[in-house]
Amino acid sequence: MAYYENLPIYKKTMELAIFFENVVRKFSRYNKYAIGAELRSYRKTDILWRNGMKILTGVLGILLFCGVAWAGDYTDNLNGTVTDNGTGLIWQQEDDNTTRTWEAAISYCEGLSLAGETDWRLPNMKELESIIDDSRNNPAIDIKAFPNTNSSNYWSSTTPKASYTFYAWVVNFYSGSVSYYGNVKTNGMYVRCVRIGQ
Repeated sequence: MAYYENLPIYKKTMELAIFFENVVRKFSRYNKYAIGAELRSYRKTDILWRNGMKILTGVLGILLFCGVAWAGDYTDNLNGTVTDNGTGLIWQQEDDNTTRTWEAAISYCEGLSLAGETDWRLPNMKELESIIDDSRNNPAIDIKAFPNTNSSNYWSSTTPKASYTFYAWVVNFYSGSVSYYGNVKTNGMYVRCVRIGQ
């Protein structure tokens, strides 16, 4: 046993991580992502560091919590699709490595025949966000469930408010960031299609 495992602060950190794990298990995947976004934006980790042991409380404690919060629960259907057990959505496991305009992306998904199903569509922003894995980058996704994902922008079907209809929301799977500004619908982005499970 390492010497630090007997320290009270280490034990408290592990108890906190286990507590968070039990709480987060009950959340939907979208809420897990929202919690992760809050943690990324907060940044005042020195609150955890006041008593020293920065590695244990900051890195170990926060990463343990965040790893649980962002971990996906997927089933490989062994037919080119993956089921997200949290949302029930069925995803195209690998994209075809082709960039398309936004309109072409919608047409591609609507015309896709995969695993004997034809009701594929371009995911909305909330759906596409739900497969981000913020414990990873380059790409920011579970690479076992979604191998060969490009570390680049992927289209969603969601457009911003009416005055910005020439843009569409995208997920950048290099960093896991989401945005619409500058993502003009005539630009070429990658596409991953989705359908609702039975």
